[in-house]
Amino acid sequence: MESRMFSPMEGGRSGRGLVDPDAVAAFAAAVNDSNVRYQEGTATPLLFTTGLVLADYHQVHGGLAAAAGVSDWSLSVHGQHDVSYLEPVVPGTHCRWLVSGRSALRSKGGVLVTVSARISDDAGDLLVEHLWTTYYRGGTVPAEIGAPLPDHELPEEVRSTPPSTTATLRVDRDQAFRYGGATGDRATHAIDDDQARAEGFPRKILQGMCTFSMAAGALVDSLAGGDPTRVRRLAVRFSAPTHPAGELTVNAWHLGGPAASGVHGFEAVQAGTTVLKHGRFELRLPGL
Repeated sequence: MESRMFSPMEGGRSGRGLVDPDAVAAFAAAVNDSNVRYQEGTATPLLFTTGLVLADYHQVHGGLAAAAGVSDWSLSVHGQHDVSYLEPVVPGTHCRWLVSGRSALRSKGGVLVTVSARISDDAGDLLVEHLWTTYYRGGTVPAEIGAPLPDHELPEEVRSTPPSTTATLRVDRDQAFRYGGATGDRATHAIDDDQARAEGFPRKILQGMCTFSMAAGALVDSLAGGDPTRVRRLAVRFSAPTHPAGELTVNAWHLGGPAASGVHGFEAVQAGTTVLKHGRFELRLPGL
């Protein structure tokens, strides 16, 4: 894998890599996703590609936050994530990507810094675009940079009604370690109790993208007939940490369109706390 660095708002960081079928299978196992397509090498979990671009994301995000002049913040966390799917990511594909700064925007209580990761196949056809947003609590910027983020708000009047589908997932004791091994995301608060407590948590927490990946797998199974290639958009806001050794309940609401496609809102809850909120899961009609 090769990368090269550009200035944060002009080009970012480019790279090349392989959607390795064995890595796909390992990712699925790390998030307890038993979809047979991933083990057979015929499809890729929706958030697998975050591992390909993770190192470049960190480089570009740090440069963008510095270039935008983010200051006075007390804590930075993965605030939200929004993915658009244009073409299927097929195991065995050699792909290339461009990770670049997109925006630094003021928000309620802080600043949202967003990086775009555009992943294409070797022919140059765009497969996936991630909008990866970090929230700087209490932060300020001299001026906003970039365009507003796409909306994926789940209306409270919908959230207060019974969900159309519900799935309850097991979160294993070693979930964060397995996810870190499969993706390279070894955030210290996910693998070290002392570091987690130093950050104000009672014990280790799950990587946000691990929680998101587990929820995404449940949504593919319950709403897309187990076929991830039918998904055109997946977005969420991270609202609280998930802890290992417990359960995760994913609730979804049909927001519009035919029952077999259209738009769904979702959230995920652990032990009475909403850990994922304002989720959006958009489907194509079967066969399209």
